[in-house]
Amino acid sequence: MRMAVIRLSKWANISTTAVRKLQCSGSGGRKWVVAGLVFLLGISLPAAAEPVRTVLMVYGESRLSPAITVGDENIRAATQEGRGQSVEFLTEFLDVGRFADTGYEALLTDFLRGKYQGKHIDVVVAGGPSALRFLLRHRAEFLPDTPVVHAAVTSAQLKALVPPPDVVGVPIDPDPLPTLELALRLHPQARRLTLITGTSAWDRDVEKQLRAVVPKLPAQVHVEFLAGLPMAWLKERLSLLSNDTLVFIGSFQQDGVGRSFVNADAIAQIASASVVPVYGSYSSYVGAGIVGGYMSTFEAMGWQAGEIARRLLNDEPVSALGLPTVHRNAYLFDWQQLQRFGIDENALPQGSIVKYRQPSFWEAYRGRIVAAIVVVLLQAALIALLLVERRLRRQTASELLDSEKRMNLAANASGLGMWLWNIGRDEIWATPHARALYGVGESELIDFDRFLSTLHSADQEAMKKAVETALVSIADFETQYRVIHPDGELRWILVKGQVESDEAGQPTAIVGVSIDITSRKLAELAAEQHRNEMVRMARVGLVGQLSGSIAHELNQPLSAILANTQAAQRLLVREPVDWQEIGEILKDIVEDDQRAVEVIQRLRSLFNRGESQRRLLHTNELVRDALKLAHNDIVTDQVSLSTELADDLPAVAADWVQLQQVLLNLIVNACEAMAEKETTRKLAVRTWRDGGDVIIEVADTGKGVDADVEARLFESFFTTKSNGMGMGLAISRSIIEAHGGLLTLANNSERGAAFRISLPIIKEGVDR
Repeated sequence: MRMAVIRLSKWANISTTAVRKLQCSGSGGRKWVVAGLVFLLGISLPAAAEPVRTVLMVYGESRLSPAITVGDENIRAATQEGRGQSVEFLTEFLDVGRFADTGYEALLTDFLRGKYQGKHIDVVVAGGPSALRFLLRHRAEFLPDTPVVHAAVTSAQLKALVPPPDVVGVPIDPDPLPTLELALRLHPQARRLTLITGTSAWDRDVEKQLRAVVPKLPAQVHVEFLAGLPMAWLKERLSLLSNDTLVFIGSFQQDGVGRSFVNADAIAQIASASVVPVYGSYSSYVGAGIVGGYMSTFEAMGWQAGEIARRLLNDEPVSALGLPTVHRNAYLFDWQQLQRFGIDENALPQGSIVKYRQPSFWEAYRGRIVAAIVVVLLQAALIALLLVERRLRRQTASELLDSEKRMNLAANASGLGMWLWNIGRDEIWATPHARALYGVGESELIDFDRFLSTLHSADQEAMKKAVETALVSIADFETQYRVIHPDGELRWILVKGQVESDEAGQPTAIVGVSIDITSRKLAELAAEQHRNEMVRMARVGLVGQLSGSIAHELNQPLSAILANTQAAQRLLVREPVDWQEIGEILKDIVEDDQRAVEVIQRLRSLFNRGESQRRLLHTNELVRDALKLAHNDIVTDQVSLSTELADDLPAVAADWVQLQQVLLNLIVNACEAMAEKETTRKLAVRTWRDGGDVIIEVADTGKGVDADVEARLFESFFTTKSNGMGMGLAISRSIIEAHGGLLTLANNSERGAAFRISLPIIKEGVDR
């Protein structure tokens, strides 16, 4: 806090000086500088730190004890867990085991009272029973009302001390009986048991525990106490023990001549002198020479005490701690001593902990061995992979060369020109045959604009749109266009392309093939011209069949014109002349003339040699017009006509003349099919909508169509008429299919046949 005040004063002086120097500056600059100084002043001040809490750790023995060292480390770690560096630790080693008189305690109490006068201690940790006894006797003199946490204190010792409520901890239970019973089980030949203790207060307490459990041992076991002997005598006795003897060390902090020992040092000397297995009940003995035993570890004792101290530092009340009644013990063994005395690990209790295990060669150098094996295996695998890769690469290169040869041979044989367009570089690679198809030299560089320049000007825009659509949708495409060679020759080309894309879905290239279809196109044009000629000839024949109807259609308006003209002549010679009547007669003549003109125009359209022209038309108008042309034949053949024309039918895109030709052919065929029937002859013409199609049906009541005839009815030059050519229905089907529709036949359920025309409905947006 003092440092914070000094730093604040320093910044205050700097800020004051700076502001004084800036008083001559402009007001605008002064605001920014002052704001900056305030910011620097703010960041220089440390944040409010968490208050430091103080823990005093008091141990009754010397700092050299391994048990104290291990326990102290764990107490500190557990106390600081989650609190960072906010805990200050103070440590006192009382050494009351060696200086047990009351005068030493009085001097020690005065020293601690003066040392900690005015120093606030939040928690005291007592390590061991001697430290706890000292604190209970003298705490009020230098640390009144400070809570105490005890560690490594037995339940019996705690019961004898009767601590107040603010002295808490988890007692240990170093009961020697489980260890003694285990030792006798592991050494069934043992008949003697030697128990060793020292002369310190702690040693005498342990001796009392041992004497209390001796009656519980088997009667055949002879028990001998070696208590309070000098170390030299003790070692000599241990060297003379028989093989049927076991040794148990309770505690040996002081020998019979008053010489003090750190327990671990004493245990090491005793175990090395003994010719038989040595056991004990404290974890600090393991590793010093004993075989093992049933005990609490000082690591666990220290951690438990540290956790209790941390909870008290966090202001948790003592009543809410909920501590266990006793520390949990575990079987702990020294692997080297097990090996020394030939004790099988499988004979140990389940859950036993074996420490100081000397690793095998594999355990000691497992990492290096595994690394060496992995390196060797990786090198071997890498060499093998390289050899395999080399072989595969050679095989792949050979296969690619053979595949390229076969592909070029197949492409040349089939007239395919292969190419690849790299979109990013705008470069087109093409095989020699592909270059020949487009009239491009073998060494000439090709980009997309150069490719477009080889196309007919009327096809360039369509090709650009096809490529753009394919690039957007990442889809395959197929199109046809005309190519003009440098010598003026025009060739038809069919191209199929596939778009390739990267991982992000962006197009990178188009690969495709080009095929010269000029011969096929010329053949299609010739076939189309031939088909049109056949259609026209069929129309001529059909007109011949309808000549009676046509004559009748023309006769009516011409007769009416003649009659009206004669009537007008008679009216003109009369006096007075009836001009109104004459005007009406002339009007009738004009109407009859228009009727005659319409008949002649329909007749001319059937003979017209022009190209097929599709437009939007309504099927009902087409049906009515066809029925007018066939009216005379229908009447002459005594056919009863009925029509069922659906309202509001959508338009279809078709050639009026060609569809009229198909309808007339079906109507005439229906009339002829019923000519041989003496019964009532009925012709029904119906229209309706079926999903996306418009249906026109022509049904008769003739004899129908046999199954063998139906299979061949639409074949060219097949006919059932004595004077027929066999082309009418074949041409009719080709016309309907050219319109994207279908022409089908089905026999009626009662009698007769029905021909059905299906035409696709024109989509919205089509130009009328």
